[in-house]
Amino acid sequence: MNIASANTLLSVIKRDGTTAFFDSEKIHQAILRAGQVSEEFDKNEAALLTSQVLKVLGYSSESEPSIERIEDIVEQVLISSNFVK
Repeated sequence: MNIASANTLLSVIKRDGTTAFFDSEKIHQAILRAGQVSEEFDKNEAALLTSQVLKVLGYSSESEPSIERIEDIVEQVLISSNFVK
């Protein structure tokens, strides 16, 4: 699944302050694992949720979001989609 083209972000700020290439597949894999562990949604729903996260990131004024900011957005998307386990 290549969702990277859905967003123009090129880099993120890691926890240690260094910069890394943005990889939307990592977001997708994290969301997919959450769905599998909670048994709340499958890979198709994970793809939709990933798209929502990328959409929020795309509207953000941050050109280099932090990993923590991306995690916050993922949590917001999951909660707003009623996935709270």
